[in-house]
Amino acid sequence: MRLYLFFGPPGSGKGTQAKLITQEFENVFYLSTGDILRKHIKEQTDIGKKANEYIRQGLLVPSALINQIVINELNNGKDRDFILDGYPRTVDQLYFLIENKVIPFLTIFFDVPLNVLIERICFRRVCPNCNSIFHLIYQKPQNDEKCDYCGSKLIQRNDDNEEIVRKRYDVYTKETLPVIEEIRKQGIRIENIDATKNIEEIYREVRKFFL
Repeated sequence: MRLYLFFGPPGSGKGTQAKLITQEFENVFYLSTGDILRKHIKEQTDIGKKANEYIRQGLLVPSALINQIVINELNNGKDRDFILDGYPRTVDQLYFLIENKVIPFLTIFFDVPLNVLIERICFRRVCPNCNSIFHLIYQKPQNDEKCDYCGSKLIQRNDDNEEIVRKRYDVYTKETLPVIEEIRKQGIRIENIDATKNIEEIYREVRKFFL
């Protein structure tokens, strides 16, 4: 199993790139803690109810709610490669992976400034059924605001507004960037990607790491 870590602030496009990779490379599985948590929230599980309170305030979900979910997913797919999106968010979560003998193969950092993130996120729409992502400026759905893939009505996430974007960026900078430094100290390879480019240009850079 090869484990790829995708890092970047919310709205940097790492989720879109991960899904493009899994469409081309069938042995690569995309594991997004955000998608997992939203599934729990939609199903109103105990984890979902607790996580929703943090997400609505623009805060990161505590490690205790997601560590075991992540390690279970990885252990159940040891014959596959994984892209982890949104994890580890803290140094402690990185240590949790290492202590469980899960050593990342490569870290890709999607670099994008705050002003670009605000434009991207506030016009973002998602499909609640198949989790496809669209943008009303850059990646418009073909039929009004319906999903091109399954026809479901697209929605705007509650946390896709400027106030929460700024708050999440601040939290991300303070809590997650130290993880990058620790990854460097651990000798894990890191590649920086200019994520202000368009989707196709970014993908050409990303896919070469999976060949």
